[in-house]
Amino acid sequence: MAFVVISGNRMAPVTVPLAADVLVFAAFFCVLWRRGRGVVPWFEIGSVYLTAVVVYTAFPLIGFVLLQGLYTPLSDMRLINLAPDPQEVGRIAWLYVAHLLGFAFAYLAVRGRLPAVRLRPVPPSVPTVLALATAYLLIVGFEVGLGLFYNTTSNSYAESYLVGQRLPLVMTQLLDHVRGMQYPLSLAIMTVLFRSYRTARPAIILWLLLATSLGLARLGSRTEVVLLLLSATAMYHMLVTPLSARVVAGIAATGLLGFLAFGIVRSGNIVANPFASSTEFDVLFANAVHLARIMRTSPHFPVALYWADLARLVPQQLVPFDKLDPAGWYVTRFFPEYAASGGGLAFGTIAEAVLTGGVVSALLRGAALGLCFAMIYRACLRRSRSFWVFVFCVWLTTLCYQSFRNTTFSVAVLIVYRFLPAVVLVTLLTSVFRALMHMRSRVPSKPLAATT
Repeated sequence: MAFVVISGNRMAPVTVPLAADVLVFAAFFCVLWRRGRGVVPWFEIGSVYLTAVVVYTAFPLIGFVLLQGLYTPLSDMRLINLAPDPQEVGRIAWLYVAHLLGFAFAYLAVRGRLPAVRLRPVPPSVPTVLALATAYLLIVGFEVGLGLFYNTTSNSYAESYLVGQRLPLVMTQLLDHVRGMQYPLSLAIMTVLFRSYRTARPAIILWLLLATSLGLARLGSRTEVVLLLLSATAMYHMLVTPLSARVVAGIAATGLLGFLAFGIVRSGNIVANPFASSTEFDVLFANAVHLARIMRTSPHFPVALYWADLARLVPQQLVPFDKLDPAGWYVTRFFPEYAASGGGLAFGTIAEAVLTGGVVSALLRGAALGLCFAMIYRACLRRSRSFWVFVFCVWLTTLCYQSFRNTTFSVAVLIVYRFLPAVVLVTLLTSVFRALMHMRSRVPSKPLAATT
């Protein structure tokens, strides 16, 4: 008993911000529950983002407490080498809490008390459906065709990140954005199917089973599978039957366990305790701890690092300087051998906060995101019958975590270079198909030969 008390006191710098994190989470959903008169909008963008931040926060902190601060050989190597004590972990943990508080207050304040409006998109026209299928096939064809001229194959998950280095810059940019367009197109096609759920249910189930099976067989990126399953669950909730809190909690827990299990199997380090092995949550936490240590002795970093999101909105060919990707800069600058093998360490908005003011920066970044996401959600509700607004809302809701995992305003880059180009492509193809169908309808049918 004495050991437990001593251990608990030693871990207080970690457990107190962890408890604060949980309290903010509970208070946020309590406010939404009261405003919704007993109904919680589980798949609203603010709910999803806040839940993602809580998971990213709680996992490394719980792991630190359970391991008593003694990382295992399978933990993130930086955490092993740096060996942070509870006070240092606690200082980083409060940055997470500040970001969460800033987001929760700003989002709830701007969101306000919304009317009970459900997003119910009008089914698209036949030309639009044909355009969606054609656009998706064109992208697949582009990837296949590119592989005929360049080596785009990879033998492992890490090696897949080296494919871009074999291509010319223009091709690398084009391939990245074209692949990114596949997801909004997939969501648009899925929306068409869910709007006819009774008849399209077998096709939806087959699609999800096939995508999941291929993802597991290849042991590649988990993102595509997770996003597809999450978006399908959200659409079922919004377009078919609302899910209860118990079902949502069960799906979330199962999804998290599956996400962790997939990562463990892919790494080849099979462990029974998920906290004993490095995870994406630990990687982002280690980024912040490592950069905080560096800031003490060398607080000077490239100026381009602070304007990375704004610069990424402009193509490299149009700016007179080399754009800087924070995640790429970080791993190349401090771990060049790992980067050369295809490894990546993401970055994270908490790492950004460490470089730009600490707690104040974390709070303001959370508030800025809360403001933007709440305004976007209110705008979506005002056009609740629009097909593309619904697709955008689901797309942004399932990708909002990138604003925490990558950089604070990285989603803006995804909107400009992935979602909007997909909409433009489909719109152009829709006009073509509509014109062809109109021309066909105006062609007079051949009269029957007169009989004598």
